[in-house]
Amino acid sequence: MTEILLFFIPFSIALVSPGPNYAVLLNAARRTNRTGCIAIAGGIALGEAIWASLALFGVAAVARDYEIVKVLLALGGGAFLAYIGWGALESGTRLLVQRYRQTHGWQDQEEKLLRPQVMGERAHAPHDRRPFAWFLQGLGLMMLNPKAGAFWLSLTSVLVRNDLGLGMRFVIMALAVTMSLCWHTCLAWIVSTQTARGWLLRFGPVLDVVLGLVLFGLSALLIVSILSG
Repeated sequence: MTEILLFFIPFSIALVSPGPNYAVLLNAARRTNRTGCIAIAGGIALGEAIWASLALFGVAAVARDYEIVKVLLALGGGAFLAYIGWGALESGTRLLVQRYRQTHGWQDQEEKLLRPQVMGERAHAPHDRRPFAWFLQGLGLMMLNPKAGAFWLSLTSVLVRNDLGLGMRFVIMALAVTMSLCWHTCLAWIVSTQTARGWLLRFGPVLDVVLGLVLFGLSALLIVSILSG
């Protein structure tokens, strides 16, 4: 029991530490409603369950010995983060340009009739994607993150005994997945409140640009750290 408690101390710290999950939830809060944000949390939790099962039941230990698996995961995860980052960066840049043109009266008559700022906000209105699409984004975020797998593998190899029964392994996995689901659901709930959405819509374009650059940076760091390691 002491080993299990020790297991969840670093897991809890890693769970609440800022990372790509935060950026993706903030990015989604401007583009979908609370259901979509919670769907992302569900996808993240499922990814957590898959990594946990692979680590706890020994499958990840086999993949650890094959360098090509780590490289493919790094490239896939980096490309996925870069894809999300590019979407945020392109959207934020476009809306900032539209606001600048509107402020300085550079729109022509057609642009004024179209009201580009309203169109930009409408592009980020709720229900623009089905919840299942957001669920898959959360799942992909976890599954294409090799550091998540390395984290689980290192924790289980150090803090989980080889003779630990299947029942206790399932308990560890269930507790970890429950913690992940609860934490990310709370985050999804907070960022999708009316107040938070108001701030996100107000400062959305700037936030999009920042999140895009952050995700691009995380993508580069992920690929470089795995390939150089």
